[in-house]
Amino acid sequence: MENLQLMKKLFLILTTLILLSVNGNCQWYNRRYGVNDINQLSEEQLNEALIRTHRGISGGSTLSLISAIGICGGIIEIIATKNIGEGFGILAGMGLIIVSVPLEIVGLTKWSINDTRSKSIKEVLRSTELKMGLVNYHERNTFSITQGSLLPCLSITIRF
Repeated sequence: MENLQLMKKLFLILTTLILLSVNGNCQWYNRRYGVNDINQLSEEQLNEALIRTHRGISGGSTLSLISAIGICGGIIEIIATKNIGEGFGILAGMGLIIVSVPLEIVGLTKWSINDTRSKSIKEVLRSTELKMGLVNYHERNTFSITQGSLLPCLSITIRF
């Protein structure tokens, strides 16, 4: 009965930590740059945002790696202490796990959010590049006349 109560509390704490650690990905560019569409950002702003997301990815992955080491260390400590029979080692292992699990959740969340942002920024940077230009458009369908009118057009470059 006490184990069930403990599991319910642990589940509630973990669920709360997950919900609190989720930093919504919706319209991050609106908060940061004040635009309503990611396509409204300039190339400099996109490059700055890409650098920020790379920092977030490395920070999240580092935090996740350190937390995973803490979780493994706590499990090893508990297993080693059970074989020896000391009570303090089990408490230390449980404490290490209890501290490391929320940090792992935060690290994975930060990593995934920044990875999603990075992909969307790269997609915008790779998407069609529009350039204003002029095109020599012939008024008649004859090749002997070199007269033409200049029309404003768009040039589309697709990068793969």
